[in-house]
Amino acid sequence: MTRSDEELTETYDERFALRDVYTLGLSDAAPRWIAVKERLPEPQVWVWVAQFGEFCEEAVWTGERWMDYDGTAHDVTHWMPLPAPPEPTNE
Repeated sequence: MTRSDEELTETYDERFALRDVYTLGLSDAAPRWIAVKERLPEPQVWVWVAQFGEFCEEAVWTGERWMDYDGTAHDVTHWMPLPAPPEPTNE
């Protein structure tokens, strides 16, 4: 399934808006960053990761290495759980 440019832009905007909520502390309910030296997430669970101490994206810990949507994620230093999806609305 191919996504339109509009859908990709919307997804991109939502991802970075979420990043800002987390990293800027705009929500009291925002999870806290967990250092990979402290613990790793469960394998095969997508999480939000910080790379190079600043760049944020979604990635998955395979149990052996980190992978993002392109198949790689380098120098992951911290991670946090993704939020629950929004509740469906009757629109």
